[in-house]
Amino acid sequence: MRKAGVWAQYDADVKAAWDVLTNREDVSWRTDLKKIEYRSVNDDFVEYSNDNYQMGFVITEERPYEYYEIETWSLETKGRRMYTFEETDDGKARVILQEEVKIRPIWIEWLSKFFMPQTKILSKILEDARDYIEMGPEAAKKERETGELAREAKAQEEAEILAADPDLPDPEELKVYDTNYLSDEAEEPEISLNEAERMAEEAAEKTSEE
Repeated sequence: MRKAGVWAQYDADVKAAWDVLTNREDVSWRTDLKKIEYRSVNDDFVEYSNDNYQMGFVITEERPYEYYEIETWSLETKGRRMYTFEETDDGKARVILQEEVKIRPIWIEWLSKFFMPQTKILSKILEDARDYIEMGPEAAKKERETGELAREAKAQEEAEILAADPDLPDPEELKVYDTNYLSDEAEEPEISLNEAERMAEEAAEKTSEE
C-alpha cells in the first residue's frame, strides 16, 4: 500500500476551504479534470482526467468544516482520501490531505512510484483550489478566463511579429537548399547494369593494386 500526505494553508476561513474542496457540483477549479459524472448526487461519482483516466469516489464520512473522507477506486486501485480542516490562531484555514492506495498487481504498485507521483498529485489538488478559496469561485473564474485570453493574445502577437520579420527567408530563397534527402520519397539515383559492373571492376582493380 502506498501512503502520502500534504497540507496547505489558505488566506481564508475554514468554511471557504470546505465549500470549494467538498463541492460535488462545481469542480471547475480542478485543472486536471475533463469532466465528472454522478451516479448518486450525494455520495457516488466518477472523475475523468484530461487523459481520460477514470477514478471513482464514494463519500464515507463528512463532518462539516472538520473532516471529509472518500473511498477511491479504479480498475487497478482501491484506497481512500482524507481531508482534515483546521483553523489557525489567526483564523486562516489549514487543510491536510492524506491518501492511502492499494494497487494490483503488486509489480504495478512498485512501478507506480515512477509514473504516479502521489505527493505531487495531492499537492496539485490543494494548489488548484487556492484562488477559488481565497478569491471566491466567481472572481477566480474571471481571473482564469482573463489570464487565458491574455496568453492567447500574446501568442498571436508573437506569431505576427515572427511572420513580419524581414530577416526570415522567403519561399524563393529557401529553394536554394537541397532538402530532398529528408523526404521519405527521395529517389535513389538509377544505375544501369553495365555501369554497376564497371564500377565493381574498378573497385576490384584498386583493391588489387593496394
